[in-house]
Amino acid sequence: MILVFFYKDSNIAQEKEYICSIMNKFDNLLKTLTVDSKDNGKEFVTFDRVNAIKALLEGSDFKLQHEGPLSLVYARHELAEDEDIVLITTHIDCLHTRCFCEEQEECYKGTFDNSITNAAVIYNMLHDQFNDNVVVAFTGDEEKDCHGLDEAVNFLEQEKNCYIRFALVAEVTSEGWEEKCPFVIENDFHVDMFTAHRVVDALVENFDFLFVHNAEPDESWDLDEMEIPCFTMSLPVHGDMHSDAGVLARKESIPSYCCALAAAAVLVSAQEAGDAYEDADNE
Repeated sequence: MILVFFYKDSNIAQEKEYICSIMNKFDNLLKTLTVDSKDNGKEFVTFDRVNAIKALLEGSDFKLQHEGPLSLVYARHELAEDEDIVLITTHIDCLHTRCFCEEQEECYKGTFDNSITNAAVIYNMLHDQFNDNVVVAFTGDEEKDCHGLDEAVNFLEQEKNCYIRFALVAEVTSEGWEEKCPFVIENDFHVDMFTAHRVVDALVENFDFLFVHNAEPDESWDLDEMEIPCFTMSLPVHGDMHSDAGVLARKESIPSYCCALAAAAVLVSAQEAGDAYEDADNE
């Protein structure tokens, strides 16, 4: 695992080099994934994004563990009974009648609910940013009933008998745009005090971000009903997220969002406060 923190006082030259290395690869991912994806609440009926995800991850370290009517589930290895996992879920259904992605000087403009965090998750999957205990679910029906998430969790808990220690939801948000935050932590449910302090203390040392306890509904609300500890890692955008006119997303937010998402997955799986740093340094 390659875990890189953006320290607030980090070397500017090194930071710029790292940003360029991410953005060159992220551009292509975002354009590839900002395509149509529709379902009827029972199954996908438009498969453009499903097919794009499968093509991007083919031959990668992450292998398809489950392909259901409303979800794709990936892990690095065949999941074992009673395995302790961190679930990252990112919905791939959209309400747009047309999908587009344009590049401006400082922002991307496009229909990014939720392709932009799909791209961030896949970037981390392809570039060894997630630990071996991370399982990724790409889900449908988030815009209505979250049946895709239900399907993925049922596969993991009922068919594979895995223990979902924690879930992170990757999503877009209208929060944090005015503050120019690279990400927002939203909708925390069933998070114990030790984990909360470990995550916030580590991230606040390295990033300027916003915390919103009660935000708009997303898959975390469904996870709350399942009593799975979770919170949402949201990328701020500006505009109507469901409009065909698209939204703006700051390019400068992308490297920090990708890095913070990977860091959070380490931090929520650590048993003791120091484990996350020790594990990351040793890999």
